[in-house]
Amino acid sequence: MKWLRLTIDTTDSGLEIIAAALDAAGISSAELVESHAQAMRFLSRSALYWDFADERAIGADTPQVVAYLPDLPESQKRLSAATDSIARLASLCPGLDLGTLSLSVSSCEDADWENSWKQYYRPIEVGKKLLILPDWETPPTTDRVIVRLDPGLAFGTGEHPTTRLCLEVLERAVRPGDRALDLGSGSGILAIAACRLGAGAVTAVDIDPVAAKAALENIARNDLGGRIRVLTGDLLSDVALRADIGGHYDLIMINIVADVILRVTPFAFSLCKKGARCIASGIIGDRCDELAAALGKAGFVVIETRESGGWVAMLLEAL
Repeated sequence: MKWLRLTIDTTDSGLEIIAAALDAAGISSAELVESHAQAMRFLSRSALYWDFADERAIGADTPQVVAYLPDLPESQKRLSAATDSIARLASLCPGLDLGTLSLSVSSCEDADWENSWKQYYRPIEVGKKLLILPDWETPPTTDRVIVRLDPGLAFGTGEHPTTRLCLEVLERAVRPGDRALDLGSGSGILAIAACRLGAGAVTAVDIDPVAAKAALENIARNDLGGRIRVLTGDLLSDVALRADIGGHYDLIMINIVADVILRVTPFAFSLCKKGARCIASGIIGDRCDELAAALGKAGFVVIETRESGGWVAMLLEAL
């Protein structure tokens, strides 16, 4: 089926106003395309897959509202109503910067817009061994270890250093048969990568049920359901969860934020075998010394520190 694609140029502050104007004209569904900077700020706070999208493709130089109408004669009435409604906005909202309000109309097929979000996600090589592959992509001929994800479950903002650093350290730290723990597992990317790199079994823990659901789906995509278990809850307060997590781990991964790492460090150490490795990431550079001191007090020794884009990841060993 053919569709009419309506694109209105505006500003970040005008997006919802234009969406409301379209709704009044009988077009109830619209895509709000924020500016690049605005989209990056939102997604870095909220998305599960902010690590593995192409940040150059996120947002737009000019914020836009995009809507679709069936390319049929009966749609012309709604198109005319939408055009009139947008044209009136400048007089209805004096003093508010709504941008140019330029409206363009083009024709497209179903597949052009139903799958348009996929343009943001491309295969990403990480470190020397890993390839993060969007699930719809055909696996390339490669010696790299492939980790499949479906980023359509949530949006993304770019190759964020925190997870990338964690993966780079992980590919050298994991050992065949390791019993591993992923605290703050999110999409499950680290747990999946650990298994793909040789870990025998992984327990993945996250406080967010939405993240846990996404992790389970990605684990299934990678045929690792028998090797990764997913637990949900607040490990700082949930006694039953702490008991279920168990202990005697060879490898622990913590990719959260500095304040949470500080709070979970004593518990994480209690789960380690002697000589176990721990990867801590999500640390802003100016808090590196603070975190190193806290980790040392808990019983870890820093083996390696890596930095990228103002973020730090540490490889530690449990004494």
